[in-house]
Amino acid sequence: MADISPAALHRRRDYTQTTTALRNHGIRYQWGFPTKLILTKNGKTSIISSPEEGSQLNEK
Repeated sequence: MADISPAALHRRRDYTQTTTALRNHGIRYQWGFPTKLILTKNGKTSIISSPEEGSQLNEK
């Protein structure tokens, strides 16, 4: 991760609650640029563009 800026790493930490929930539910994800989560569940791809969107997903 040497080529990711400290600011981007800091913003990714805002997604900690969401990434933890995704891992706990066995949902695959990867990081998009600059700080987005790309999820794959049941063959469907979704994008979370903010920690707030991730929090809404956690509530479902």
